[in-house]
Amino acid sequence: MLLAGAVSAIAGAEALPFEREKPASGPYLPPPASFEVSIRRNVPIRLRDGVRLASDIYLPVTAAKQLPAVFMFTPYGKGRFPADSEYLAGQGFAVVVADVRGKHMSEGEFVVEHNHGEDGADVIAWIAQQAWSNGRVGMFGCSYLGQIQLNVARHRPPALKALITMSNGGGAGEVRPDGMNGARDGGALMLGTVLPWMREEMAKSDPRPRGWPDQKWGGEASEFYDLKVKLPEVAWDDVLMHLPLRDLMKATRSPPNDWERYLLPYSDPWWGTFGMAGPADSFDVPALHVGSWWDFSVSGSVYFWRLLAERATSSQARDNQFLMLAPTTHCAHAGVGERTLLGQLDAGDARRDYRAVYVAWLRHWLEGAADSDFSMPAVQYYTTGANEWRATGVWPPKGLEPVRLYLRNRGQVRDLPGDGELSLKTGRADERPNRYVYDPGKPTPTVGGVIMNPADSDEEDGAHDQSLREARSDVLSYTSPVLTQPLEITGPVSAMLSVSSSAPDTDFHVTLVEVHADGRALNVTDGIRRARHRLGFDKPESRMSSGEIYRIEVSMRQTSHVIAAGSRLRIDVASASFPAYDRNLNTGGDNMTETQWIVAENSVHHSTENPSYVVVLVPKEAKRSLFE
Repeated sequence: MLLAGAVSAIAGAEALPFEREKPASGPYLPPPASFEVSIRRNVPIRLRDGVRLASDIYLPVTAAKQLPAVFMFTPYGKGRFPADSEYLAGQGFAVVVADVRGKHMSEGEFVVEHNHGEDGADVIAWIAQQAWSNGRVGMFGCSYLGQIQLNVARHRPPALKALITMSNGGGAGEVRPDGMNGARDGGALMLGTVLPWMREEMAKSDPRPRGWPDQKWGGEASEFYDLKVKLPEVAWDDVLMHLPLRDLMKATRSPPNDWERYLLPYSDPWWGTFGMAGPADSFDVPALHVGSWWDFSVSGSVYFWRLLAERATSSQARDNQFLMLAPTTHCAHAGVGERTLLGQLDAGDARRDYRAVYVAWLRHWLEGAADSDFSMPAVQYYTTGANEWRATGVWPPKGLEPVRLYLRNRGQVRDLPGDGELSLKTGRADERPNRYVYDPGKPTPTVGGVIMNPADSDEEDGAHDQSLREARSDVLSYTSPVLTQPLEITGPVSAMLSVSSSAPDTDFHVTLVEVHADGRALNVTDGIRRARHRLGFDKPESRMSSGEIYRIEVSMRQTSHVIAAGSRLRIDVASASFPAYDRNLNTGGDNMTETQWIVAENSVHHSTENPSYVVVLVPKEAKRSLFE
């Protein structure tokens, strides 16, 4: 943190005393030494094509002539992360924070999630050549800053020795096997997250002051002028319902951005131009991957942890991929207190001494003495319900087995909320389907989950009571008997539905719910699949024929949660979760440009021939006694 009234001049730069905050309890304690920090603002870094990026450099005031360096690369403004920058510099690292090309004080044209790999590799080469650098560089950051690290790592710059990449699974580009490609999840546009983010953060028109890269002028501009883009206020409830989706930026009076490109179909060649890390790449850098259960990118954190090990070019990189999974929302893992609240779920004391782990990790790899592997469990994860941190060498943990929870029709699923049955047995050969009507004009609402809403939205992420949502006629609910003992569910969750529809296209959204003894029905995890993508995200889109039965697989991300004894498991099925996801207009046409919709009658089938079920991983002993 900055200490007011303590500014002094050192070597022509701004110097700030920095005192290390006392860490919480944990296995890794940063050494007590702390340093004053000098800051050099708006230092230009020239890239291979001549474009100059603006950087702020934080240097500890120390007798050491050559320092390990940490690099943060951001589209959000290099002055937005002073706490992290000053903390790491106060621990003895040189810290370089740079604006990506075309944003804030950096030259060039900004294209969302483009160019960052090569540009980042150029910056790392520049850092390694500076007189104050020991030639070893690590990267640090969350969300967009976390994804950038993977794009840089695929170029394998020689000076890059370590990553701390957090909430890194939301990047766009070619679609991953789990159906994520930044803008979309399961084929549905993550409207409530992507729209405000694109509008507020991804503008192409950030002004740079005249005279750049005159550092003195730039410093004065930063001090006396607000260079942020000014956005008019909007009524988000109205905006989110606006059609067509393609025109939403015009409707919100937003500056130029890549919104319309972000709505292109999976098949468009543009998605292959991002330079994102993928299975064809190779890597040679140890990495600490940090994710969170209540984060839309959590499955991506697991995916990239595994990918960087599988595609490592050295045993050192392969054996030093670590994963930490916290019980928080997007990039919020380090901010929890003694009582971690996820909406209406009390997750206990989930604090972790992240800073201590980060400093120990960076020192190990950047101070030139990394001859051995880093000593830490390969995977550390927090189990809600049990409210405790756990460790394992693999993911999912050993000792778990998949179990199918079949959706069954008791015959009254539409008469009483939650009256469908969740069973270990398949349906009868003649078991009839459950039907519901989905009207895009009155979409099934989002209640909790992983949505990142506009600041003035009433929607909240995390676990929230689903009872009112489940009482709607466009939601099917399937509930287990009361559990006589706790049931742990850890790892990936997925659903396989046998469905039919009167429409050529529609969505299927599935939620795993814990129904507590007091009646609260709190969501645990969820997922969605657009029916036209049922054959695979790398396959041509396929419309449905009215009344024909299709198999639809829905990825429901990752979790680790203990359902309490006395609670019940519930699965909710609907065709919307709005505004977390855009409304499927059911026409089978271009959902991004159309303004008209049709009402769909959708069915979930449960017969022996056409079963519907959810797959969860549970301990072997629990599988034998489940629902007894």
